[in-house]
Amino acid sequence: MIDQTVIDTIFAKGVAAAGLQPFEQADGRKTFLVPGGYRTETVEPLERNLSRIGQVVIVHDVASLTGYVNKFKDGGSRLFAEPSFLAGGGVSHVTAAIDYHDTGKPSPVKHVAVYNPRFSDQWELWHAACAKPMEQAEFAEFIEENRADISEPAAAQLLDVVRTFKANRKVSFDSVTYQPNGDVKLGYEDRTEQTGSSGSLPEKLTLGIPVYFRDQLYAVPVWVRYKVGSGAVKFQLKMDRSDLIEAAAFETVVAKIAEDTALPVHLGRYR
Repeated sequence: MIDQTVIDTIFAKGVAAAGLQPFEQADGRKTFLVPGGYRTETVEPLERNLSRIGQVVIVHDVASLTGYVNKFKDGGSRLFAEPSFLAGGGVSHVTAAIDYHDTGKPSPVKHVAVYNPRFSDQWELWHAACAKPMEQAEFAEFIEENRADISEPAAAQLLDVVRTFKANRKVSFDSVTYQPNGDVKLGYEDRTEQTGSSGSLPEKLTLGIPVYFRDQLYAVPVWVRYKVGSGAVKFQLKMDRSDLIEAAAFETVVAKIAEDTALPVHLGRYR
């Protein structure tokens, strides 16, 4: 069997016989100065030695990123963080350039770890629910299936309100009055009244859900609106400034990574 040891032995004997002295390079290649014009010949090893680590690692949670970075970081390692409202494509990311430039020491920067925070299932579910109005039965079913996400009011009480919710819409016209100057005054009133056996529908819910996968819980306010028309009532949910909550969650994630890795963070993108 021919392996690297056999090849090295053959070359060593040939070099000794020819009186040639090879120049061994950092990656394991050997260069010979060959007589007869004194050209150079390079011999490749069976497995070339790596002069540096070339690896891009994609991780899916904060613990994986900090654990990987702490394993391989050095004095030149840096973190680059870019929130979704600044990032191309609207996706937040944290990039650890592990072999980044140290002071006065340029580096090819080939060893990188990337964390793109993925939204939690709960966050995406409630966002989708806010996209369109729901019929009463659909809304009651949604509240029942996701009651564990609701911090305030009590989910059981809210569900009773939704199930027994009734609303009357009254439109009335007042009498026409002719003023002394000839103007006409017309009274008009369009009023919607809630009725039901379990109380009034709250104006706002408070959720306790994570923004990102495996993230901490955040208090997320959600407005509740309803509209009566065509013989039915429809409910509409709306998250109250979800962009600010997402921005706060990303800042918390970045601060956690910076603290656990003891690396400086730059607001920006690594390319």
